[in-house]
Amino acid sequence: MHNLQYSGPFVRGRRHEITTPRRPRCHNLMSKLLHFDPFNGVSGDMILGALIHLGLPLEHLRKELGKLNLEEYELVAEETVRQSILGINFQVQTSESSHHHHRRGLREIRQLIEESELDSWVKQTAGSIFSRLGEAEAKVHHTSLDEVHFHEVGAVDAIVDSVGAGLGFQ
Repeated sequence: MHNLQYSGPFVRGRRHEITTPRRPRCHNLMSKLLHFDPFNGVSGDMILGALIHLGLPLEHLRKELGKLNLEEYELVAEETVRQSILGINFQVQTSESSHHHHRRGLREIRQLIEESELDSWVKQTAGSIFSRLGEAEAKVHHTSLDEVHFHEVGAVDAIVDSVGAGLGFQ
């Protein structure tokens, strides 16, 4: 995949030529940039669908998520077209028995992630995601972070979405 640059400023209704990629002046600069701004909110499934569409291999995601000690779940990714736009519809499907483990605290979720053999950056990123969610839950329920019990967020699909996002952004 090449980084393409437009040859001039955007002018409504005009065509612009696309030039070949320019070599960066400093070779230490990042060659890829993803601007991620879900200004209206986004679900974990939507994030993972977008990352798979951008090139995150589903098999790599399955392999890495297999390092978590989680109940049974299945990753399903299908190409879909809505309003003439191609995308990936991603879902984490869980078994009936995993729905009974919704109430996990931040400590349990962090322990589950830390005890895995995931890369340390992924562990840190997933832990940060749950810390932010915990802070929001604590504020809404007028309690401390240690007292927060995640309901739907503590479910298998939320853990897979958060860790999967860390894997994809890595």
